[in-house]
Amino acid sequence: MTNDEFWESYETLAHTEHSYEKYNSLIDLFSWTMENEQPYEEFAVRFELLNCANLLGEFEILFEHFFWCLDFFQHNEKHLQEWTSSILWAFKWTLERIVLFPHVDKETIEELFSDFQELLTKHQFSSRPFYQFRHKASLLEGDFQSAEEYYGLWVNAPRDDLADCAACELQAEMEYLFQINRTDEALHIAERLLNREVTCGEIPHLTYSKLLLPYLRLGKTAEAQYFQSEGYFMIYQKPNLLVEASEHLLFFALTNPKGGKKIFERHIDSADADKNPYGMFSFYLASLVWGKALKKNGLRVPFSLQEMESAVLAIADDFDERNGNQHFYEKMRETVELLETVAGANQ
Repeated sequence: MTNDEFWESYETLAHTEHSYEKYNSLIDLFSWTMENEQPYEEFAVRFELLNCANLLGEFEILFEHFFWCLDFFQHNEKHLQEWTSSILWAFKWTLERIVLFPHVDKETIEELFSDFQELLTKHQFSSRPFYQFRHKASLLEGDFQSAEEYYGLWVNAPRDDLADCAACELQAEMEYLFQINRTDEALHIAERLLNREVTCGEIPHLTYSKLLLPYLRLGKTAEAQYFQSEGYFMIYQKPNLLVEASEHLLFFALTNPKGGKKIFERHIDSADADKNPYGMFSFYLASLVWGKALKKNGLRVPFSLQEMESAVLAIADDFDERNGNQHFYEKMRETVELLETVAGANQ
């Protein structure tokens, strides 16, 4: 393959929908860059690999290629100015994903956020995405005081080309407002998203699953059932959306346990693959509640409840040890208790 043939193949793949077939073709190009010692071509194909890996839920592959690309960019910045925004967007993806891995310690996470903010300042971008993703990381860690502080900084910082689109930002706001029980405000945002006042490639796809539990709590079971049907169709083939699949399984656990069988069977292999510890925690936890609901209704449970509970607890312990609190343990306890609260209220 000549250099011109490489770039022709690269451009074709760059405009192809992400899939494992595309990923394997990119690996072939990556091998060529290594064999022929073409560092700039290697940078380009690694960047497309990390982009593909992110959408396929292969987050550790994303990290591997991103950190190589970041290092190469910083050592060759004057020749790669046109890649600045792309590198910073990939940094956002990395920050959002890396907190999902409990073996990544808090010191490393803090250093990465600091490096990201320095790059934003260096290249004269707003700190808005730094505040937004620091807010999201604080929420995941169970640090609600920091989450509130970063939320205020995020929504008041100026927007620029590195800010998430309006739909994604509203989605993130809605999720936070539900968590802190500002339900009316969250529902107002949900209405805007469902009416497609603003939309993007992932919104309102991600919106539906976040409305299932709030609507059940409000006693709006029929609306929640519609959201489940409409929303699951949009996400069930996306391997990076295991958390959202978990929310659909939890919905069935609380409303119609028998109906959750296909969701469990479709996604359990993805959870077992351990490519996303937070997604695995979420799906195992939903599966545990679903299994308990099956048992409660005299139906067969397709796994050991004791083993599933032990698996959920082990992941919760890993996150809580990293975060220095009991947030994941409490989340596990509260989710299991939903069987007696939300489910009972809607029977």
